[in-house]
Amino acid sequence: MITLANRIASDRKSGAGIARGWVGIFKNSLSLAGLQLQLLKLDAKEWLGRSTAAITTLAIGGLLVMAATPVLLAAAVVGLTLAGLELIWALLIVGGVALILGGLLVLGAISSLQSSISAFDRSHRELNNNLTWLNDQFPSRHE
Repeated sequence: MITLANRIASDRKSGAGIARGWVGIFKNSLSLAGLQLQLLKLDAKEWLGRSTAAITTLAIGGLLVMAATPVLLAAAVVGLTLAGLELIWALLIVGGVALILGGLLVLGAISSLQSSISAFDRSHRELNNNLTWLNDQFPSRHE
């Protein structure tokens, strides 16, 4: 009858224990990678669910702004010149105001999208935990 002690002794002599250990680590690493991928898919689905409204609103708003902007800017320039302002100053004022407003809108949209990216925090934490575990499995020779 083969006992555990005999098997361990036999494994030590043949090197099979080391191979079995490497195979176990490899299998565990593959399992971790599969679980990490499943978590990433889940987080991506959650992020898409949170971001769909913001992305759709941003796209529709962007199209409307692009269509209306030239007309409104031209009307503002014409209005300022009719009020007695020189054309160059009217163009600079209207262009500057449009640039500032556009920048604020872009910053607001970016902020909204960045808050939705928090859905990936769970994947990031788990990936760091998995990498730490893998690092512990293969300690550096320089320690």
